[in-house]
This record gives sequence, C-alpha cells and structure tokens, in this order.
Amino acid sequence: MDAGCALLKEYKLPCKSPQRNIRSMTSFLPPRDWTEIHWPDFAAAEPERWIAVLPLAATEQHGPHLPLGTDVMIAEAYLTRVRELLPQNIPATFLPVQPVGISTEHVDYPGTLTLSVEVALKSWMAIGESVARAGLKKFVMVTSHGGNSAAMTLVAQQLRAQHGLLAVTTGWSRLSAPEGLFPADELRHGIHGGAVETSIMLARYKQHVRVPATADFRSRAIAMEKDYRVLSPQRPAPFAWQAQDLHASGAVGDATIASAEKGERLIDQGARAFSELLADVDKFDPKALSAPPNV
Repeated sequence: MDAGCALLKEYKLPCKSPQRNIRSMTSFLPPRDWTEIHWPDFAAAEPERWIAVLPLAATEQHGPHLPLGTDVMIAEAYLTRVRELLPQNIPATFLPVQPVGISTEHVDYPGTLTLSVEVALKSWMAIGESVARAGLKKFVMVTSHGGNSAAMTLVAQQLRAQHGLLAVTTGWSRLSAPEGLFPADELRHGIHGGAVETSIMLARYKQHVRVPATADFRSRAIAMEKDYRVLSPQRPAPFAWQAQDLHASGAVGDATIASAEKGERLIDQGARAFSELLADVDKFDPKALSAPPNV
C-alpha cells in the first residue's frame, strides 16, 4: 500500500484501484472549480488525466468608456460559456482567475494594477508547480490580456522542461474572430477597448459601459504603416509601446461599431474553440512527450 492509500485508509476513505478508468467513473471527474476539490480526491482518482486551466486577466485602464476590470469580466464571460458547452466527460477543472497581470504598458493611467515580469513569472510558475505536485500532467493557460502572453509562454516552457507537463497557452482573442464581423483594420489595430472588447462588455456587462464616451480611438499605428515598411507596434517587428503612444485616451480601436450581438458571437465562438482545445488536450497522452536523451 502506498503512502497516499495509507493516508486515505486513516480517514476511512476509499483508495483507487489501479484498474479503474477515470473516464468511466463520473464521480472521479474533478469538479469544474479547483477550489471545490477535496484533498483526498487526488489519491482516490487519477489526477494525471485531469486538465488544470489557469485563466489570466488584468486590472488596468481601458479608455474612458470601459472599467478597470474589463479583462477580468471578459475572462468570466468566456468561462461561463465554456462551462455551458464543455462535455461532462472532459476532466477539466478551472483554477481561480488571476485578476492582476503584467500591465506595464498602462501604468501611466490611474487605477492600473500591475505585477512586475519577475513576480508574474514566479507566481504563475508556482501555481503550475502546485498543479504538478498534485499529480496532474496537463496545464492550460488562457489570457484575456495580451500583455501576459510573453511571460505565459516562458512559464509553459519551464513547466515542460522542469516538470514534464503538457503546458498549453492561448488567448481568448486568438480563438474568437468571426469572419466578416469587423473590418480587417479593426481586427489588426483595435487592440484595446476597441470594437471587440466593447462588444463583449455590451453583451454581458452593459451597465459598466459608458456608451456616450465611446469613440473611434484611431491607432497611430495606422498612420505609421504609410511611413514605415516594417517598423510597427505590431508584428513582424514590433517596438515596445505605452498605451499613450497609440492613443491619448488609452483606448485603441473603433468602439462605435461595437454591439451586444457581436459580443455574444465573439463569446460563443471563443468558448466553442476553447472547448475543442480542451477536448484535444484530453485526448493527448503526455507520455507522447519525449523523455530526455541518454547522454
């Protein structure tokens, strides 16, 4: 009897049988919320089949028309729809949304909260290590704030190298851009408080949108494209920018073309794509990841 089973016996709790298949036992699927798991569940189930999802967000200025918590609210809107769509047999459990991220590009506007890059890396790495320590092998990070992306990728690489996790990263904006919903220029340049984010906020949190303050916050990057062949705030060769470099209001994009209907379509498409991603992650066997070479 291993130490985990011995501890369970002490508390008169059942120990798992090696022959049990978590997929055929819905009682051994994790709760959708990580915070609802009881510690004996890990030894009584097969947590190596579970998928831990870490939603990253931010608390930062979003122009004159959207609140500081826009990225947190957007994350919650997507997650709510994912919970509605995700098949019950997908063993995904959601860690608490991280409400403060890396927002250094917005620090010149009052109310913005930010972690330093060093603190964010250590914090998200510590969460991933805690997940690995609990016996999980699959870890998905999804962000509603683009400023988290680079650090998120570094954390995933470290978790793969140091703990052998299948560590996946994505962002809601990467998963939800219905064709024809917005002009191409808006999708390229409307990166902050523009049509996309304002639409989602109108769909789910209209009470927090100051509609009279919406405007076309036209990015200075559009004019730059006429003067420079490669240099841009965008790919392929972006320069580091602060929000005011793109528009004095702090918002970037045309919020006047936003609508609640468009927001619902964005949420639904993004949630469906993320649910498909989780199904892929569920299907993937972490043992397919190569072991270190013998040297």
